[in-house]
Amino acid sequence: MLEAFGHFHPVFIHFPLGLLLAGGLFSLGSRLVRHEGTRNAFQAAGTWNFRLGTLALVPALLTGWAAYQTVAHDAPSHAAMTLHRNWALATGTVFLGLAALAWRERGKGWPSGWLVGSVLLTGLALLGITGFLGGNLVYRFGLGVQSLPASEGDGPAHGSEGHPHGEGPDGKDSKPPVPDETPTNTTPKPHPHDGTPHKH
Repeated sequence: MLEAFGHFHPVFIHFPLGLLLAGGLFSLGSRLVRHEGTRNAFQAAGTWNFRLGTLALVPALLTGWAAYQTVAHDAPSHAAMTLHRNWALATGTVFLGLAALAWRERGKGWPSGWLVGSVLLTGLALLGITGFLGGNLVYRFGLGVQSLPASEGDGPAHGSEGHPHGEGPDGKDSKPPVPDETPTNTTPKPHPHDGTPHKH
């Protein structure tokens, strides 16, 4: 059950990333606009994006915690997972803290002041770092993905004996890319820590 819940993390995480980023940029941009109508529109867009992004942040954090508990991994990816988790907790703390402040000041508009703006900038920086580290878990360590199936049939495999991907400058078919020496099955496996089966 927990493992299936963790599989939804890639689905939920994109909503707070986009909404909080847009909300932060609109809110910061409203401080730089002099035209009152445009400034009010920026503030309204920032407020609603921030509200929706904060709501979306909760299931993203919960599914991320479930994924951290259940995804198969090795020792190097364990360290990367923990780093991503720690940055995510810091990011969530900043944005949930801003949401609490906005709730306390509800009815007065979006919280203003350069201190709030500085915290918002910090949150956006943390959001970018956390997102980068999360993508790194997939594209560098291969967490949560299945390995490519072995080629079957009479046709050539897509790789060392595969088809060319276009023509070179001389009009002839270009050579296929040199195959990577990395093993095709890079799916991390559960591993022991300190001689005991891995548990979080």
